[in-house]
Amino acid sequence: MRKLKFGIDYPMTLLLGIRRSGKSSLVKVLAKQEDAIWIYLDLRKFDTSTYINYKDLLQELERGINAFLPSKLKKAFTALRGVSLMGVNIRFSWGKERVEFSQILDKLSEVGEKEGKKGSVNLR
Repeated sequence: MRKLKFGIDYPMTLLLGIRRSGKSSLVKVLAKQEDAIWIYLDLRKFDTSTYINYKDLLQELERGINAFLPSKLKKAFTALRGVSLMGVNIRFSWGKERVEFSQILDKLSEVGEKEGKKGSVNLR
């Protein structure tokens, strides 16, 4: 756990291990302990797919952000082209006006800095 806590200070940290060894549980415990912005994406539904397309990735990211982030943070995303606020949820456009994945990560980082928190997107 100590090494994993140390890893959240880096731009990217990989937690690798054999199946069912508790990797996701460790991340979830750390998310509760650390005052940070955590987005958890479970991509196991794509295990049988040859690849994940951009639309699928953005839709999963939408679900993750809408599930875990406060409305204050959701509103910050509306400044990006290709992002709209629908009631209390955000929607990412993947068509002609699509939002870039890097812009989403940059916005998470920017909001985290303003809030004095670290940001983390966790893929399973």
